[in-house]
Amino acid sequence: MVKTVTVTYGPEPGHSSTESGLKHAKDKIDASSMLKWLEEGGASVDLKTDKTLKGKVTLYITDGALIEITHQELLQTDQSPNPQVKEKIDEFLYNYVSNQ
Repeated sequence: MVKTVTVTYGPEPGHSSTESGLKHAKDKIDASSMLKWLEEGGASVDLKTDKTLKGKVTLYITDGALIEITHQELLQTDQSPNPQVKEKIDEFLYNYVSNQ
């Protein structure tokens, strides 16, 4: 059975409006490959926004597992996907999606 991971993200800090902050955050999430890694790991992704989560992304699954990743963690300084985030996602998928 495919499990749904709810990915909720807030606006990138330092933007003049919440909308531009959310767009910038989504661009960062896309560039990080995080959503692709989740789908490749067998999860269905439900993407949501939360204006109160400034600078953060949370991954939640219905049985209560939650991890939090900051926008800064998503990409390395050269703007490539961060392998440490990949490790967090792989561990999350193993513990709460594929190993259940």
